[in-house]
Amino acid sequence: DSGIPALLMEDESTNYGENSEQPSTWHSSGDVTITANATNSPEGIQNASLVVANAANPYTRNIFSFDAGVGLTQVTVSYFIKYYNNQWVRLSPVFFNGSPAANQYAWFDIQNGVVGIVSANHTAQISDEENGWYRCSITFDIDKTTDVSGYVHVEPMIGDNSSTWAAIGQGFYGYGSQGENGILSSYIPTEGSVRTRLADVATRDLTGLGITSITETINGVVQTPITTIPTIYSIPKGRIQLIEMS
Repeated sequence: DSGIPALLMEDESTNYGENSEQPSTWHSSGDVTITANATNSPEGIQNASLVVANAANPYTRNIFSFDAGVGLTQVTVSYFIKYYNNQWVRLSPVFFNGSPAANQYAWFDIQNGVVGIVSANHTAQISDEENGWYRCSITFDIDKTTDVSGYVHVEPMIGDNSSTWAAIGQGFYGYGSQGENGILSSYIPTEGSVRTRLADVATRDLTGLGITSITETINGVVQTPITTIPTIYSIPKGRIQLIEMS
């Protein structure tokens, strides 16, 4: 990011959306035409789909079946989306009936990479994934006591904060759905079943090196130096730009 090399260290996470790669395998309305393998995805392979409205209620959606739990729990759902000929899409959770965010919306400008209006009980973000692709995500609470499964719609809209769907022939490219506990993490592809990425772990044995101070730069922030030096140093989580040992 911003041209600064970084070592990405992440906690364990699970993608609870099956068949994440292709919108042609998701649960879409009959009011869209989906063309599989229409363009290159962010991984540089021609495996992203074109989603175009053909009637009055166009959307594509994947189902996310989270792990069991109790009470309100934060989850994040994300999609990779690219402009085709319609500037705005909105994301909306449905059938998470115990969620305060159920049937509410967040709008995204996929031509300029901007988050639009976001309804209450959501947070939303958009990240530039290069070559016209943006990763659009919403973070919200679901009630794992009442329902752990639901959908998040991706709908082409005529503008920000609009409830009018795009005209016939208008649409977007889609790829890479992910539903995970907590906040957004890097993409975990799935094929037919949920998939877990294990936590990143990296260590360095400091025995005999005479290190007296370690200063870490994490997510662009220089941390307070570590002066109680462990025998085995573990690289922390986050985007690690620099580790200075002296």
